Amino acid sequence: MNKLEKKIIRRVYKIETKRTAFQIVSRIVPGLLIISLLWLLGSVMAQILNEQRSFDFVNIFKEDSEVIRKYFFDSLFTFYYETPKTLLITIMLLSIVFILVILTIIKNFAIIVNKLKSIYKFYKK
Repeated sequence: MNKLEKKIIRRVYKIETKRTAFQIVSRIVPGLLIISLLWLLGSVMAQILNEQRSFDFVNIFKEDSEVIRKYFFDSLFTFYYETPKTLLITIMLLSIVFILVILTIIKNFAIIVNKLKSIYKFYKK
């Protein structure tokens, strides 16, 4: 009976090892993919804004405070209208998804660490 119990426990630990590895990979890979997409889309957006010379509105901060108060919102609205809206919405949606992935990783971090510790202790014996 003892050999049968060890065999069953070994199979359970193999299943848990596979499940834990899948959980880790299924949370890290989408996170890395989203980070790379955000970086790519952000660099494309920055390049588009540089070509349109949209960052020239920052020069308003070199002026007097009265000029800043008078033209700040006009400059900000002009900058908003020059941004590519679909790219901006895509970046915001990817950021929200990335935040959700990070929150699920943080939420389940203690569980995954405990599983990894128990698997390590089992195979270390």
